[in-house]
Amino acid sequence: MQYHSSGLTDDGQRRKQNEYAFLVDDELGLYDVADGMGGQAAGEISSEQAVETEHGMVILGHDAQDKEAQGDTS
Repeated sequence: MQYHSSGLTDDGQRRKQNEYAFLVDDELGLYDVADGMGGQAAGEISSEQAVETEHGMVILGHDAQDKEAQGDTS
């Protein structure tokens, strides 16, 4: 089965800046949303870093599983 996903965030009516970050990776089946803490310094940066970090960790995990499945134990 093949998926085609998309994502969208909205500033809402209370905030001047959108602090949400999201990830859509249909190949991995990974969909992630992070919300910066409204009003806190650099909330948009922390939410983006959280999404990027999780994505990287999942990719590393998949790579390790692929190596193990191929018999590579190094």
